[in-house]
Amino acid sequence: MVTIYDRYFWVHERHWKLSDSPLVRLFGGTPLKGLIWRLMGVRIGRKVYDSGCIMTDRTLVEIGDYANLNEASVLQAHSLEEGVFKSDHVRIGKGCTLGPAAFAHYGVTMGDYSVLDADSFLMKGEVVDPHTAWCGNPAKLYRRSLAPDPVAASAGGVGGLFRSQGGGRIAPRSMTSSYRGTPDRFAILDWSYPASSRHPRLER
Repeated sequence: MVTIYDRYFWVHERHWKLSDSPLVRLFGGTPLKGLIWRLMGVRIGRKVYDSGCIMTDRTLVEIGDYANLNEASVLQAHSLEEGVFKSDHVRIGKGCTLGPAAFAHYGVTMGDYSVLDADSFLMKGEVVDPHTAWCGNPAKLYRRSLAPDPVAASAGGVGGLFRSQGGGRIAPRSMTSSYRGTPDRFAILDWSYPASSRHPRLER
């Protein structure tokens, strides 16, 4: 934490603004994006999907394995508040999901397999429990999920979103959209998985 009159503040600003590279805007959604982030100082795990995340302070960001970073999501590890420059690490756990345009501020820690919904703003210093979903501005706890399915996890399912079927196949669980209240195979906010809510279209 320093003031804007401290020399470190201007060194920091100059470094991150002038060291930006067009490489960070390329290869979105490809396996190469993780390699590029790693070369630029981000501590990033294996098999991370990034379709266009913005990271301003790359050496202060840690991302776990199997994370999903959607288009225009932001990990910002600094802030300028009333003339005081503040920065802290941003830690994204294993299997976490940041929705499109989701924003995580400095000092944030997201537990494994947690979700930050689209257009949500996770305030500075928030600690998100594993297997929970947060949404809103500022983001609030929306849902606590069940623990991941151990059978599906051992067979390659990510975050307990898959369930094992006969013959070794892995099929998506039935999930319910938090906004429409209708079955939606791509909605991930409602993780309660009641057996009665399974949709016939997903059982095929």
